[in-house]
Amino acid sequence: MNAPERFEFGSNGHNQTQITNRLFQSFFLGGFECSTHRLRNGRRLDLLASSQHERFALRDYRRLREQGIRAARSGLAWHRIETSDGRYDFSSVLPQVRAARETGVQVIWDLCHFGWPDDIDIFKPAFVKRLAGLAGAFAGLLRDETNQPAFIVPVNEISFWAWAGGDVAYLNPFRQGRGFELKIQLARAAIEAMEAIWAVLPGTRFIHAEPVIHIAAHPDHPEDYDIVEGHRQAQYQTWDILAGRLWPQVGGADKYLDIVGVNYYENNQWLHGGPPMNRHDPLYRPFRELLSEVYHRYHRPVFVAETGTEGNNRPAWLRYMCDEVLAAARYDVPVGGICWYPILNHPGWDDDRHCPNGLWDYADDEGNREIYQPLAEELRRQQQVFEPAPAKDTHSNGDLQNVTVEKRDEGMSDLIVFSHLRWDFVWQRPQHLLSRLAKHYRVLFVEEPISTENETHPRLEIFTRPLPGGAHINVVRLVQPTAFTRWIGHGDPEAQDNYTALLLNYLYAHNYVNPILWMYTPMASEFADTIPHRLLICDVMDQLSAFKGAPAELEVREPALLRKADLVFTGGVSLYRSKLPYNSNTHLFPSGVEVEHFARATRRNAFERPADMEHIEAPVIGYFGVIDERMDLDLLQYVAQSHPEWNLVLIGPVVKIDPTALPIAPNVHCLGMKSYQQLPAYLAHFDVALVPFAMNEATFFLSPTKTLEYMAAHKPIVATPIQDVIELYGDVVHVGYTPAEFVAQIEAALTEPASLRRLKEDKLLAQHTWDSIAGNMHRLISRELARNQLATGRLPRKVSTAQLPFLFD
Repeated sequence: MNAPERFEFGSNGHNQTQITNRLFQSFFLGGFECSTHRLRNGRRLDLLASSQHERFALRDYRRLREQGIRAARSGLAWHRIETSDGRYDFSSVLPQVRAARETGVQVIWDLCHFGWPDDIDIFKPAFVKRLAGLAGAFAGLLRDETNQPAFIVPVNEISFWAWAGGDVAYLNPFRQGRGFELKIQLARAAIEAMEAIWAVLPGTRFIHAEPVIHIAAHPDHPEDYDIVEGHRQAQYQTWDILAGRLWPQVGGADKYLDIVGVNYYENNQWLHGGPPMNRHDPLYRPFRELLSEVYHRYHRPVFVAETGTEGNNRPAWLRYMCDEVLAAARYDVPVGGICWYPILNHPGWDDDRHCPNGLWDYADDEGNREIYQPLAEELRRQQQVFEPAPAKDTHSNGDLQNVTVEKRDEGMSDLIVFSHLRWDFVWQRPQHLLSRLAKHYRVLFVEEPISTENETHPRLEIFTRPLPGGAHINVVRLVQPTAFTRWIGHGDPEAQDNYTALLLNYLYAHNYVNPILWMYTPMASEFADTIPHRLLICDVMDQLSAFKGAPAELEVREPALLRKADLVFTGGVSLYRSKLPYNSNTHLFPSGVEVEHFARATRRNAFERPADMEHIEAPVIGYFGVIDERMDLDLLQYVAQSHPEWNLVLIGPVVKIDPTALPIAPNVHCLGMKSYQQLPAYLAHFDVALVPFAMNEATFFLSPTKTLEYMAAHKPIVATPIQDVIELYGDVVHVGYTPAEFVAQIEAALTEPASLRRLKEDKLLAQHTWDSIAGNMHRLISRELARNQLATGRLPRKVSTAQLPFLFD
């Protein structure tokens, strides 16, 4: 299911591997020890406090950045946050959140790191409920305090905790013989916590950090092999439970296993019944093999979530781990990062001894920490291998717009967009986003070719479309001579070579230097192979392969394009979950809304009733948008027949279906396509707005933009059970699962006071504006440009006109 992140191989004077796509803002992360468990003697540890990271978080994050580390692991002290059921005091973690925001350090947050409030029995259902409550509340804090994607470890090291706390009574809850029971309970709690977080922050990434081990049977005792192998395979139980592969009654499913965090230390391999093995033992398995086994078992993004050692061996251990990661990469095992854990020396678990395992030592009263120079020097050497050209760090306050990005001489980067949609068609996601991004980029919108019988030579048509605020975009399309007029899409064998040659000519003539390529359709992927570029972006707005008449090659081209992309955006939650396995740098951006535009529909008297609606009486049950194979036409016929007194109004172009298939009844009115500017005038006269899509392959990943547009007009909305509609807007949208239930929901919506949903609607609208979406996309693009710092220069030499028997206009 999942596929490797993109790796580029080239000589760098060391191990000949350069990783250009990472899971986090830097390949190397610093982990702050955050355990809060109780020991056998009853004493509770609180290592965020004892290491003084809580007190000096701002200075610690600045220290990380000074060493080129821009990502970290930290955690919550749950027992201090929730002192009674459902009452949360985040004062212990809020300074860390704000320090991370101020310094621009990306933090992976551990919700539950071996500790929990004393009033909870960890084996009772209340533990699951309480962790989910904490998770939802913390997600709200992150939403309010940051504008960054969230990375969260719901429960740290479930396998180790189940063994240490449920089998050998080493740490809380100090039980024996209940290890698997504890493992099941912790997995269930992790699942409920993820659901609670997704309800608040749908795009959150989850990391499940577990130790990887190897146990070897003694060569003189081959009879132990089966027992040893059983113990070794048990290391995968937690990941298998979360993914629904083991004990599915727990509630695990494929979606819950996101990023696999591998924790590995010097003592993670041992002889059965004997001591740990060192890495020079002939029975010791190289770490690369353990990584390969994990990756090929799950095919998920993977990174080293914890590794480290004590004393003078720290530099050598980092070097070993990096060499093994590079070796794994050569065998197509992608590793998205390495976290040195812990990054600060701290008091020991059992005896408060000084543990010299970090990059920095204890803090003095002013927050100063002495750095362990040999480890710092080894880190710098490895950064030259894994991050050979780090972006210049101009960060001042955590806002990604402050990252320095190289610009063209004209002061504006070039953005070339390849789309399956026409610019002058229905005003949709591409138009909304690009009209805003045109403030920052010179945008060229490349449409699919058109065919004609009236031309003898291929040529380009180029025209300009003005935008609000004085900006504009240029639109280009190939006019391809054919023996008969037919539909031609991107990637068409007859047209592609002509399009490539003419487009390269145009780009050269108009001084497009190392542009950013933006793909809406995988069928345009050949352009990415021929046009030199500094960044490749995919914006996945639909599952195009599921559409009627889709080219068969789409299913092959899309995974390959996603793997190559530097940045992937998705237009819905279902799309996000399906594309994430192909590229770890995937970001959820559900479609947005221009609130002010559609809010005008709340004032009916602001518009004259459209002429083609003058004869249509209330109640009006309306829909606007493209009318194609995704529509449940039988459902609409049922609605019209069930209530002849209702008037069903359908607005939009009819595409890819026979117009005669539309519902026919005296109370059904198909008004055709209207411009984006006209839509509020029609929406103003809707009494209920519909999202009437069929449940089929074409709608499985659908995230309808119109839902928010209806919402901006505060119209009651009735929808079929589209997953994204339920997940994102279920609190305010009526959902009908059957035709009879759909009609009943319309009946209810007609009498529902708008005040019941107004506050919820306003909150959702504020979170999903096109301005904020485009702004966040721009910041991510800026960050990727700064990271990659690809070599600049002009495009290849202009194609000779002697090779082309045609010219472009």
